[in-house]
Amino acid sequence: NEKIKLVPRVSELILQVIAQCKTQGGISMVELKKALAAGGYDVSKNNSQVYKAVRGLVRTETLVQTAGKGTLESYRFNTQVTAFKVHYLLCCYSKDYACHFT
Repeated sequence: NEKIKLVPRVSELILQVIAQCKTQGGISMVELKKALAAGGYDVSKNNSQVYKAVRGLVRTETLVQTAGKGTLESYRFNTQVTAFKVHYLLCCYSKDYACHFT
């Protein structure tokens, strides 16, 4: 039996990238795609999946679109969502993220 390689979901990767973003205005779609590509994700092949995942995160109010349309869009975490929920989402999605609920 071959071992199945576990690949993280696109939404997990997006949340990890945005969590590392230090700018207050969020991260643009172009910067997000560059960061995903730098992490080894094939953005050119899965471009539609990236858009669907971002739209899904906006729909669930985890992310907020701060500015722009099309490739000029910027996204950040929703400030109305508590820090606990963001921490919980990152903890669920990532094994490397420190999961300390205090």
